[in-house]
Amino acid sequence: MAKHFVLIALFLFISSTYALQKATKPFTGTDDLFDFVLKGDHEIYVLFFFNSKDMSASGNQELSEHVGHERQELAETLQTFGDNVFYAEVDTGRGDFNEATQALSLSSENLKTYPATIVLDDSNGIWITGPNEAYIAKQRIEVLLKDPFNSTFF
Repeated sequence: MAKHFVLIALFLFISSTYALQKATKPFTGTDDLFDFVLKGDHEIYVLFFFNSKDMSASGNQELSEHVGHERQELAETLQTFGDNVFYAEVDTGRGDFNEATQALSLSSENLKTYPATIVLDDSNGIWITGPNEAYIAKQRIEVLLKDPFNSTFF
């Protein structure tokens, strides 16, 4: 019995050390989002952008499916990086993110057909949209983890 408890405790400890770091509360706008991203020094941030208003619009079931699928794939992929990556979801339908989307060159039109994943390090990054977002994000994160100053990242 004691051995099982020790094994369970060890498993929980190891699992928690590899947990993905997530934003603790939803963002209300650009200021909250920028505060979150700019606080880290040489940290890797993955931001998942979508618009819940577009998802709930009549006849837009396909967008909801894309968001759900890409969110799940991204969550599974990012778990492999543990606490080396900070993850946050940005629902542009629930706040004023115009300044953020402009700064990231992300059009609201893009979000009407697919979510977008942004990978950032020190305010430099790339946005990815369309099928296989998680796979492409994983490749970019691996490059950044090996060499944070790698100019071929972009």
